[in-house]
Amino acid sequence: GELMKKVYRLAAMTAMELLVRRDHTRQELMRKLTARGYSEEIARKALEYVDSYNYIDDERYAAEFIASRRGRESLASLKKKLRERGLSDDDIERAAENSGWDDSEGIRRAIVKRFGSEEGFAEADEETMLKFVKSLISRGYRYQDIRRFLL
Repeated sequence: GELMKKVYRLAAMTAMELLVRRDHTRQELMRKLTARGYSEEIARKALEYVDSYNYIDDERYAAEFIASRRGRESLASLKKKLRERGLSDDDIERAAENSGWDDSEGIRRAIVKRFGSEEGFAEADEETMLKFVKSLISRGYRYQDIRRFLL
């Protein structure tokens, strides 16, 4: 009865305090509440309450996450990290489409960081270039996007 209402209210307040610090995904909040000793049922009800005020928005979270890493990581890498945070593929895809993301910005930044300029990259020997391309691919960049810088 009354005790359960207090526990549920406390769980909801805990979730809101976490959201004040930064956006969290629904799954992150669920994990943090259960880690603090709340049952899954209490945590789920608390998150329903918090969500009723539109405080939890996984698509907004994905959009902000993507925007904050623009030009520093590949889209494939970001999608993987967002899935690990419990976001749905639909939310991730919508956020990615709406962001106007282009991996060439990240590729260009990596080239300039490693070679000083795109010209420096073009002048690199074949072995160095190949090693660098492999490192970009291992970070989730697609060869067809990298290829534009090879010509």
